[in-house]
Amino acid sequence: MQRENYTINTRKRRMFPIQHINQLHLLILMHRKMADLKYMLSFGIALLLLLSLSKTSAAQDFLYYTKNITVDLNRSHKDVHCVVQDEQGFFWAATWNGLYRFDGFNTEHVPIMPGDAPIRIEDMILRNGLLYLGTEHGLKCLRISDRVLMPMPGLPTTDTVIRIRMDDRGRLWWLSHKGTVSRLDKGLLKTLHISTYSSSVFGALEIAEGQVWVSSYDRKLFRIDPDRVEITGSVFTPEGAFVNNIMVDPEGKLNLLCKDMVYRVNTNASGTPELIPRPEFGRDVTQLLFTPRGIFIVRDRNLFGHYYQSKGKYVYREIPWFQEKPENTNRIQLFGNTLLVCYRSGMLMVNIAENRFEPLHITYHPGTDHVETARAIEEDDRNIYLATYDAIYKIDKQTGREVQMTSDKWLYRDITRQADTMWVASEGLGLLRMDLKSGKVVRVGTADKHLKKILICVNPLGKDRLIVGGYDGIAIYNKGNDRLTELFPEYKGKKIADRLIFQVEALDDQMFIISGQAGVYLMDDRGHVIRRYAENVIGEDGLEPLCFWRAPDGSLWIGTTGGLFHVDANGVI
Repeated sequence: MQRENYTINTRKRRMFPIQHINQLHLLILMHRKMADLKYMLSFGIALLLLLSLSKTSAAQDFLYYTKNITVDLNRSHKDVHCVVQDEQGFFWAATWNGLYRFDGFNTEHVPIMPGDAPIRIEDMILRNGLLYLGTEHGLKCLRISDRVLMPMPGLPTTDTVIRIRMDDRGRLWWLSHKGTVSRLDKGLLKTLHISTYSSSVFGALEIAEGQVWVSSYDRKLFRIDPDRVEITGSVFTPEGAFVNNIMVDPEGKLNLLCKDMVYRVNTNASGTPELIPRPEFGRDVTQLLFTPRGIFIVRDRNLFGHYYQSKGKYVYREIPWFQEKPENTNRIQLFGNTLLVCYRSGMLMVNIAENRFEPLHITYHPGTDHVETARAIEEDDRNIYLATYDAIYKIDKQTGREVQMTSDKWLYRDITRQADTMWVASEGLGLLRMDLKSGKVVRVGTADKHLKKILICVNPLGKDRLIVGGYDGIAIYNKGNDRLTELFPEYKGKKIADRLIFQVEALDDQMFIISGQAGVYLMDDRGHVIRRYAENVIGEDGLEPLCFWRAPDGSLWIGTTGGLFHVDANGVI
């Protein structure tokens, strides 16, 4: 679901491409093909985002955006240990109070134990639709398609599984709290118990360079042969260097995260593991995540930072947490451009998108303390056209060079492009025609005595006509005779076009949909109403439909003053 370039649609017009904007809800919804909702609100949010980021774009190489995500506040524990993502885009979180599935907005508790009894989950991996869970009652396996707990006979249930890994031959490995290393290979279980050097419990398990490595908190690292399941080597860390964690770097080498320093594990000519110090990471590192965009570091279990190369030098930046008091960090994982930090009170989402973009247009003018209201966007192969209350701008997609195409402030409300002509709905001057080559703007429809001066929306009705809406209802403009013809539609004996019209959209050269204070209607070019959408809920004395988007299946997504409604092609919510 990673996207290098994409376009956010807003009704019939599209916003400019933005590189590497990836937040968790978009990550999921784009993957499930649900991110085609088209609202002008998208443009407003994007402009505000770009405006807020523009001041920092020259000061640093990366932008850090954080958002707190909680996991079911009604439960007693929110301690999240790790997250996996399935093929449908859903995320599964392992917590000290069981398993949760979430879609970026809502969480759902998934029972594992009979009677929905609480269970503590320390680690998990997802392979071929099977979710392997390291729990306080041993290893569990959940088939996520139907949430059936798969039988795993012969496995111990009295020891807590704290780490799970799978090697390149598909063999499952796990480490227990008491120091038992287990390997499950085609239903055959083989175990190895490692005597503790002291009373400390065991810490981590990783697979690197074809070997299985186990660390303990008591300063010792063990190397295990994956075929014989036997210890083939061990090494002590320097005095006082208690092991916090072990990680594999991009070169496949093991790294020990210790209290005094990070060490890289190399094997010498005699086959003995050696520890090579890596002082660049500092002391007491508890988490490392190696990514193409640098290394993400957690120190002292809660200080979160980013270590990366910039202009030939390495730079380290602390990333601010969302909450005031950071808590123990259990895991950091990367999904596309979204970094998920699992910690004591839930999760943190960090957008690590590189700062490769700048605003195309800023609507705030510091000199006059004036904000232009953005109203509509159009585009052709080369340019973006932005209409604000104050002006119409042309922005070159390649260079970002901006040209103001109008000099008069005519309160532009909507634009629609046909070849080299831009049709403009304005407040005060009605319908305007702009020649995109010359930039010349003229008023149209002046031969009609019912000229609508205050327009809000415009949309092509075939090749030769336009449908327009505004403060005084609906009209059709005929290009051939330069006339505006008003329509006076009625529904159940009530006029529906004598009030504010927010949006019009043609389906073909005769049929179109309108949304206004009276509701959302499908009608023809003679003003005959064919269908009303969401009757008795939207329009009249109900909710005002401010905008809508027509889906490929003919259903409508309608944005109202009371929220978003989905209406089928027959008008039923």
